[in-house]
Amino acid sequence: MKLQKKNLLPTVVLVLICLSVALLLAAVNLVTRDVIAENDRIALENSLNEALPGEGYEELPITDEMLEAVKNATAHKITLTHLYRETSGRGFVVTLENSSGYTGKPIAITIGIDATDRVSRIILTNNPETKITKEIEAYPDAFAGLGAEESRALDVVAGVTYSSKAIKESVAAAIAVVWIAEGRNDYWMGGARS
Repeated sequence: MKLQKKNLLPTVVLVLICLSVALLLAAVNLVTRDVIAENDRIALENSLNEALPGEGYEELPITDEMLEAVKNATAHKITLTHLYRETSGRGFVVTLENSSGYTGKPIAITIGIDATDRVSRIILTNNPETKITKEIEAYPDAFAGLGAEESRALDVVAGVTYSSKAIKESVAAAIAVVWIAEGRNDYWMGGARS
């Protein structure tokens, strides 16, 4: 009997400590969740505005046709994560993850496509590649102002072929998604305009 009382007290104390900590964490979450959500919204808006400057952005639904276009536009694994339309008609912003880089880890890419179907800007929002060079950091800037045909003709970067090919394929996928959002499907079906 004495042995049970001796073991019971530390167990009860530990359970009370765990419950207290859980309640404290819940209270902190309750107080900070709105601030965190607002900071996340501001960070997203800044990222979208960096890819395609605009007045506001409306998230569009991702359709099966868009997912099929992404699959057909590239030979590698690309995941379409979000599609936004700039509210004053300046274009679209597409976010994707491409796992065809050197490490095989997803490279998160945000691509702005303007109203003339040209790349506005590409932002590597998460690049887990181990071989980062000045060339691969500058490569997304080479797409600025290019349409579908010119971006497909752009050479990949020697020494970081996998990473630059992942970026190039992501641009092709983003343009395909935008064209479908505009009611067109001629890009991924074989035709293209630049």
